[in-house]
Amino acid sequence: MEQAAASWMMFVTAYGGLIEFGKVQKGDFVVLGGVASSVGITAIQIAKMQGANVIALSRTHAKGDVLLQKGADFVIATKEDDVTAKLLEITNGKGVNLVFDPVGGKEAAKNINAMTQDGKYIIYGALSHDDIAVPVFPILGKRLTVRGYELFEITTVPEKLAQAKKIHV
Repeated sequence: MEQAAASWMMFVTAYGGLIEFGKVQKGDFVVLGGVASSVGITAIQIAKMQGANVIALSRTHAKGDVLLQKGADFVIATKEDDVTAKLLEITNGKGVNLVFDPVGGKEAAKNINAMTQDGKYIIYGALSHDDIAVPVFPILGKRLTVRGYELFEITTVPEKLAQAKKIHV
């Protein structure tokens, strides 16, 4: 019963970060961290529903095939690949539109450095336990948004929760 009662949480978390605050659009390049988690898998599904190109981050390539089967278009191994270079390669140098990140830490700069003009970096967890590394010049030069997000921003606002409930994955 507890598992069934909690299952909605992953959907509302992904919805809030991607749809409500991330404003994911068709053709956007979306970077998802922590994709092997329930929120990560759901985020893949929601981003794909919006027509986005999904770039999944995983520590190694070991889960790569599974993540591609779950709907990711690309997989980058954060411990094996040059993350910034790979993101720019995948986007043909244009950069990513949205990073939805549960990890943070010093690795955040690798994503931020590969963002496009007016991109959004949304952090919804602190799996790293380290402060995020925030490179100032990309934020200023590209007018980036760096934002924290909590599930309660959706669940405590009846209108937003009602919208989240309408999504069908």
